[in-house]
Amino acid sequence: MLHHMNCPADGSGPYLSMVAVGDSFTEGMCDDLLPDGEFRGWADRVAERLAADSPGGFRYANLAS
Repeated sequence: MLHHMNCPADGSGPYLSMVAVGDSFTEGMCDDLLPDGEFRGWADRVAERLAADSPGGFRYANLAS
């Protein structure tokens, strides 16, 4: 779910927050491990990209199990 305020009608950023709700695919359990042993799923990748376009701050929660 994306929450955006005062954004252009085309839906482009900046985005203020993102919440990911899903399963192990969302969490990244089948992805390659990062060097620190952590998983990095699609939701983390999307949040990173949205945060890059939101210089005023961005909040992210991955609630996948």
